[in-house]
Amino acid sequence: MPAPIIVRTVADFIAHRQTLSAWCRACHHRAEIDLTKLPPDMALIPAHRLKVVCTKCGSRDVGYLVGLIDSPGVGGAHA
Repeated sequence: MPAPIIVRTVADFIAHRQTLSAWCRACHHRAEIDLTKLPPDMALIPAHRLKVVCTKCGSRDVGYLVGLIDSPGVGGAHA
């Protein structure tokens, strides 16, 4: 049995082709975070520790959704 893939840091998300979307609990706005555009020094930060602000209402009460790039209905080219 192969070992499970563990995805924790921004670099892990990129390496394993995972998407990370932010979901605002205040206004319900959802947007995918382009992890490849983050500064290189953020690569080892655990993804759930990213400081995210909703671009629609400015709230910091944000949750995260994880998906696989190019999976139908989950991020990537099909979003």
